[in-house]
Amino acid sequence: MTRQQQQPVLINPFRKPGGTRPIYGKVGIFADSGVGKTHFCLQTPKPAVIDPERGTEWFRGRPGFSDWEVMENLQGDMVEQAHYALSFLESGFEKETVVDPILNRTIERLTHRRLMATDPVTSVQYPAVHDRETLVFDPITLLWEQIQFDQSLKAETKGRDDFSWKDHGEMKRDYKTFLNRLLQLPMHVVITARHAYERDKDSGKVVGEKMDAERSTIYAFDLAFQLVNKNGRRDAIIYKDRSRTFEQGQRVEDVSWDSLVIPILQKLQQRAPHDDALRDLVRAWRAAGVTDMAAKVIIERETGKSKSDDLTLPEIQQLTRWFVDLRAQKGGDGGAGSEAGRDEPADPADAGGEGTTGAGPATDPN
Repeated sequence: MTRQQQQPVLINPFRKPGGTRPIYGKVGIFADSGVGKTHFCLQTPKPAVIDPERGTEWFRGRPGFSDWEVMENLQGDMVEQAHYALSFLESGFEKETVVDPILNRTIERLTHRRLMATDPVTSVQYPAVHDRETLVFDPITLLWEQIQFDQSLKAETKGRDDFSWKDHGEMKRDYKTFLNRLLQLPMHVVITARHAYERDKDSGKVVGEKMDAERSTIYAFDLAFQLVNKNGRRDAIIYKDRSRTFEQGQRVEDVSWDSLVIPILQKLQQRAPHDDALRDLVRAWRAAGVTDMAAKVIIERETGKSKSDDLTLPEIQQLTRWFVDLRAQKGGDGGAGSEAGRDEPADPADAGGEGTTGAGPATDPN
């Protein structure tokens, strides 16, 4: 075994201004049936569609919808088959072994580099496993329902009619394990959900609209919106835009992948160094066993800033080092706030939670 094989490759901490890594859109859509969720999804670059409702059937042979592939006969264990689809897509990319500077341990991760093969006649290289650029799950609602149904069967075998707190925890774990794995793909990811109403717990009156999925799903995306139909035109009502290109609640008319998502990806490309540093900061405080709410209190107290966009890159990096040191002081085992099994939003403002504050780092405002 060579020296290069024995030692893991360190993560390159240097980036060119503006970021050089590919930026992939992570998009969540919800809408009533027939509004155009599937139509929007099939406009994405080279989509591979997990299609338990067989909604893509209506687009077979239609002009402009030719370069898509579909996984549609999801019978039996839908969760297992969905994980199999992710395994296949993951197998098309190279992996590398690196040292995670936050957790200080060796990990294996997917790269953006595709596994390539060479045509023996023309010597032209082509993707060895697949050439898909977008993963679509249409709709994720059915996966969440399947997970709940499977858990209800387990509860029945134990003589229970209702879910226990443990049941709820197991369902969320299974769902988020899949969702987090999906979002790590070096591809565009588009997830649709059915439309549902938000109701007041006491009166039962409708107070809003939401995704029909596990309730934290919408926070996982760079862009999340409700698709609505107005006189045959598809409009988007923005629920979340990490790039700040659109305001929450803003209505964007006549949307498509190119008109809505591409401008956001271009802005995220410019923000990449700042957002990458924020992701490391979130991972660092969670690995140190600090809750999300406590971390936000610490950061605001030490910097005087409540919005992550206002933090400078040196401030983010210094805060990250402090949380890494805190984890080391605790013995590296994290705690209740450990990042294991948690979401990793790019923006700390997306993180929720409660907890005590404790001591904070002394940050240099310069």
